[in-house]
Amino acid sequence: MAQPGILDLSGGGPVIRVDSEIELRPLAEADVTQRYVDRINDPSISQYLISAMNGPQTIGDVRAMVLSNWQAPDAVLFGIFSSGMHCGNIRLHDITRKRAFLGVAVFETHVKGKGIGTRAIAGLARFAVTELGIGEIVAGIDEKNIRSQRAFLKAGFGKTSQSPDGKGSLWKYSQNIS
Repeated sequence: MAQPGILDLSGGGPVIRVDSEIELRPLAEADVTQRYVDRINDPSISQYLISAMNGPQTIGDVRAMVLSNWQAPDAVLFGIFSSGMHCGNIRLHDITRKRAFLGVAVFETHVKGKGIGTRAIAGLARFAVTELGIGEIVAGIDEKNIRSQRAFLKAGFGKTSQSPDGKGSLWKYSQNIS
């Protein structure tokens, strides 16, 4: 459970301006469109999403997930907005003062390969450490998800350990923040 005051979503929560193109803001139910649902149901995206373990998502499923993140005391789901367009999500979860986990999914194919995921990861990790005072930021990454590994590496994360089943690894934010 998060300690009170680590992350306050009253009033909409923090909006993080990563750069002139990218903004992160807590995702609201109104942001859930059929286009968004169709994108996360694309097998090239859903193969790495925990939410896809139960099969294709409906608009109701996704709205419920977004609402549950609003209500969670130890998680926040941000939309990644590039030039005003919702192109992905990034989530901090299991948040405590000591540690938080970070996960990301860029689902708009026309923005892939443009560094949006990398910049969002770096921006949220920096915010979590410098603004929220969280001690360490970690991510679990599927060994087959090479794009994600590259993005996290470029964003200042390093691989720290392999999962016992060999299917994933734990990565830690190690960027020198001054």
